[in-house]
Amino acid sequence: MHIKVDKIIAVCGSALLGYYLGLSVFRHILWSILLKTLPPMNTRHTPMFYTNIITAMIAASIGYLLYTKFVDKWSIRKYKKQYTLGITALLILPIITMGSFRIHAVNIVKSAESTTPTSLHLRFEDPRITFEISENSGVVFGKGIRLQNQEDLLETFGNALQQLILLEASPQPKNSPNRHLGTLWIDYRPQGKWYSKILTWTRTGFEETAANQNFLFYKGVELEEVLEDFNAQLASLANYTSAKTLHISLVDDNLHQTEFLLEEDFEFLLTGMEAASKVLPESNIISKFEKVWRGDQMISESDKNFYAFSLSNQSDNASTLEGGIFLENVILYDATEKIAWFEGNYYTIDLSSILLVQEL
Repeated sequence: MHIKVDKIIAVCGSALLGYYLGLSVFRHILWSILLKTLPPMNTRHTPMFYTNIITAMIAASIGYLLYTKFVDKWSIRKYKKQYTLGITALLILPIITMGSFRIHAVNIVKSAESTTPTSLHLRFEDPRITFEISENSGVVFGKGIRLQNQEDLLETFGNALQQLILLEASPQPKNSPNRHLGTLWIDYRPQGKWYSKILTWTRTGFEETAANQNFLFYKGVELEEVLEDFNAQLASLANYTSAKTLHISLVDDNLHQTEFLLEEDFEFLLTGMEAASKVLPESNIISKFEKVWRGDQMISESDKNFYAFSLSNQSDNASTLEGGIFLENVILYDATEKIAWFEGNYYTIDLSSILLVQEL
């Protein structure tokens, strides 16, 4: 009986050693092997503790065999069953663990993505207006929408998301960055647990990064229609209720100096950007604007003629997300040319009366 207790202790000690080796030395290589067992899928929430289980089982099996051979000193010929048991455990248990890992990981994705998302943040690639705050950094303003507690909209979005069709899994990206339209950050709460998914919206469909396949490419006509509807809402000035004036002299990394426009100034801004004010500037002016709103050129101290207005559908005193939906967009304005840009259109308008900084 004393020998059996010693053997159990030896096997358990081996398993414990293997468990910690799975956390450290063998973690990366085993994780790579486990990922290869998965189908193309979101791997952001794949359970990683299976590396520890595999190494614990392998170490326990090896410990059992070594104890049987060198401590018990049992011959292989006489104790075939004991050695067969140890070798079988060494070979079969890791395979069973890999199968359990695959089932568990796939079920996590299926159970989460079959539910309605709890929030969505869609950030468009353009416009991307950047104010320089140091030599290599800046504050970026652009276009996006956030949804929370919007059950109907999120259900419509979730249903469209479930209609995505996987076209291809590839180790290489299919679309260059300048073909990206936007990025979607999607949150779920299946059974109260947080789950997330990130998709890139491209001109040819949708792209997702996965640890096992690198890049997954989807087609989703229904999802594109939903996102285009969001884009249409963002393109309408009537959907915004407030704006902040942005200028290189006002913007810092904490945005402490930016302030909301007064209500009458905000109305003046919107009134001045009506269809009658549309204009087609000269090509050099268009080129200058494009460099800024595409993010190719940061607005620096030498660009004091440029202003921006950060639009929002939230009131200036809102501390939480009002109505569960947040819209943001940006207007770019050249005070020298007295031309404003919004959603690909140019407007001739004199905003000098509402600008916080008038001396250029």
